[in-house]
Amino acid sequence: MDFSVYLRVKGSIMKKLFTVIAFSLLMVAAFAQTGTWVGVKNVRIEKKNKYCVFMVKAEYPFIEEHITSQAIREWISETLGGSYTGDLMDYQKMLEFYADEAIKEYSGPDYAGMVAELGPSERIFEFKRGYENSHIISYKIGGELYSSGAAHGMPIETATTFRKSDGRRFTWDMFTKDGLNRLKPILVKKLRTEYGDDTFFKVPDASDPEFELPDMNPYFAEGGLVFSYSPYEIAPYSEGYITVTLPLTMVKGMLNGTGLTFISAL
Repeated sequence: MDFSVYLRVKGSIMKKLFTVIAFSLLMVAAFAQTGTWVGVKNVRIEKKNKYCVFMVKAEYPFIEEHITSQAIREWISETLGGSYTGDLMDYQKMLEFYADEAIKEYSGPDYAGMVAELGPSERIFEFKRGYENSHIISYKIGGELYSSGAAHGMPIETATTFRKSDGRRFTWDMFTKDGLNRLKPILVKKLRTEYGDDTFFKVPDASDPEFELPDMNPYFAEGGLVFSYSPYEIAPYSEGYITVTLPLTMVKGMLNGTGLTFISAL
């Protein structure tokens, strides 16, 4: 090969290699700065007839081989009903499946007769990223559920925390039994501090056998671990979600080995 040609070819290859390396370094720097590496696409679907309105907006994880992306995709599908068995990467097909299921259900005889008087049923969901660092990500879900004939709809306002290394979710199972018992009076005190004891509802005493911890799993936010009661759990529907946040240092001693491993990198 002519030496000048060799130099041009080598120069071209080196230029391309440099471009790839530079781009990779920029991406690494961006991820290091934001702690974010769960890539998403903004997706939306809406289907409706006179019986039902179904709508989903989502920041949908699209990196196929990413274990946390897959875990979040599975969680979204479970939240919408859990009956879809196809490829979760095909979000359009998956969302249309759940839209068709909802419209079929609420077009049936149990609801159809109520539509003229009370309006269509609604299934409205919004999934989006919440608190995130290089180790965990909390995915938020909002929206509204209404079945025609009901007195009112039910709001959705919660989140689920995933560990990025393996997609593991943070759940109540990560507390010891003793830890759950010690958590109750702390939660009661925090509820009384933030909401009062004689305003719109009376906070139960921690020793009351009817006092329960929230049904929903706790999740991580900027200030620590969030505990959230949905409407009717301890307060009237009109008050919406009752939420308190405890610093991680306060609950660390209540966790079992699995829970401690979950938070070890935080």
